Amino acid sequence: MGIFHPPWTNLYESLMFFPWLAVGLYLYIEKEYKTKVIGTFFMPIVAFLVIWGHKFNTDINPLVPALRSYWLYLHVLASFVGYAGFTVSFGASFTYLVKHNFNKDVEVKTLHYAGFLIFLILFGIFGYLTLTGSKDIKTMFMAVVFILSLLGLLYFAVFVLKPIGKVLPSENLLSEIGFKAVAISFPIWTASIMLGGAWANEAWGSYWSWDPKETWALIVWLFFAAYIHGRTIGKWKGTTSSWIVVGGFIMLLICYFGVNLYFPGLHSYATE
Repeated sequence: MGIFHPPWTNLYESLMFFPWLAVGLYLYIEKEYKTKVIGTFFMPIVAFLVIWGHKFNTDINPLVPALRSYWLYLHVLASFVGYAGFTVSFGASFTYLVKHNFNKDVEVKTLHYAGFLIFLILFGIFGYLTLTGSKDIKTMFMAVVFILSLLGLLYFAVFVLKPIGKVLPSENLLSEIGFKAVAISFPIWTASIMLGGAWANEAWGSYWSWDPKETWALIVWLFFAAYIHGRTIGKWKGTTSSWIVVGGFIMLLICYFGVNLYFPGLHSYATE
């Protein structure tokens, strides 16, 4: 159990492990539904996480006693499968919103002015940070600019010859992928919370202590439970459903990054 442990016991390891899991799930969906365009909205997220992960401590150290538990392995593995599934759902839902908004024969050339304006803004921010920002902030900003640049080139290559609405999959297919990804991920997320409780009881003698990570995991669970209920009864669909998934993904980011980086608690080891 020394240094030979699964690669998810600190933030760097988890940011290296998560992309593999998310990409594997995406490739399955790509094969199942025979659509590749969703990757243009999904893969930049994965690439950014890989680049950002190298900002944190890359040392591999032996596990502390509290982490030497197979309950932990099962808990974190289930959590990351849930994270990956929700991220794929976000990719499909965001693509749906793009499809819906550009389904009226809006040519890509109408976006050129907006893209140039964004470039000017980013260039100005970079100039300011060069004079005043810290090294970490500069590194992070350059990573964001790099990903946005690649994304812009990719979008140009994919969409330059056709209207965006005609290149993307149908809205019904995108909505189906988004919902099914959540429907599969939700019970796995539920299992991760239960397994986390078993691990916490073994390590600290309590199944639930309202740790910030536990609280946000519960918030994410309640949010997507409401989403599944709304979709099932037909109350939320189409654009509304997609925006709700986007909101859930923001909560997921807070649960994963915000809690680990900014809230002290039992999961603060993840930032070490």
